Amino acid sequence: MISETKLEALAQGQHPVLIVGTERRRQLATAREIHQYSAQKGGPFVIHRCGLPFWRSPTEKAELSRLCACVFHQSNGGTLYFEGVDQLSDEEHHQLYMSLARKEFWDSEANLMHPVGFRIVASAPPEILDLSQASNLIYRLAEMVIQLP
Repeated sequence: MISETKLEALAQGQHPVLIVGTERRRQLATAREIHQYSAQKGGPFVIHRCGLPFWRSPTEKAELSRLCACVFHQSNGGTLYFEGVDQLSDEEHHQLYMSLARKEFWDSEANLMHPVGFRIVASAPPEILDLSQASNLIYRLAEMVIQLP
């Protein structure tokens, strides 16, 4: 378990945080604590549950891009938590990677790039850190890693 002091110090930064563990409730509680200790605590805490059928139903890339932009806009000024980041679709993966790499995201309705105005926290099972299978996205997310028992 991470100490409250370490969690507070981690929350003060602006780096993305990857929470690794097997208990989803514990991951979510840790993400909420990071938000509460962060400079974004006055903003929204938006949860994107990766892999939900509702999110996957749009099959067109443009529709997925629009939905990603909607979630990114909702998170402005706060924290965007990707629960189960290992379950992202290809388009979600691309949009999240671009927001981390370029600090901006594509808004297909406005047809322009917007600056990222939120903190990214994600969770995944421990096997996500297997270096032989880790993607560039995971490397970007893993700037700060919290490993839960």
